[in-house]
Amino acid sequence: MPPHQLRYCLVSQTQGFTANPAGSQGNFCLHGSVGRYNGDGQSSGAAGGFSLQLDLGDRPGPVQDMVTGESWFFTTWHRDVGQRNNFTGGVRIDFLSNEPRRCRAGRLGV
Repeated sequence: MPPHQLRYCLVSQTQGFTANPAGSQGNFCLHGSVGRYNGDGQSSGAAGGFSLQLDLGDRPGPVQDMVTGESWFFTTWHRDVGQRNNFTGGVRIDFLSNEPRRCRAGRLGV
């Protein structure tokens, strides 16, 4: 992700694939109900990266409860070189228990 670019984290319980939506340089890997983390429109910073701390009690609409045993899919929309838009590679997070830090993440093959 380029440094100092606007970005939004997106989440869905359904993995999908849409090639170059709305002229994007990247592919969109979510499907179904997609939530956007409000207030998350932040810069990617000087290093071109970021972190997101999930608050399971404050989920973005229309996303439902994230519960033990489920897998959720995440990607990030961001501005790219030349003011075009792009998406990061997708990540699947498996919620293993209700205990903090009990999850497993893996990159999607899309």
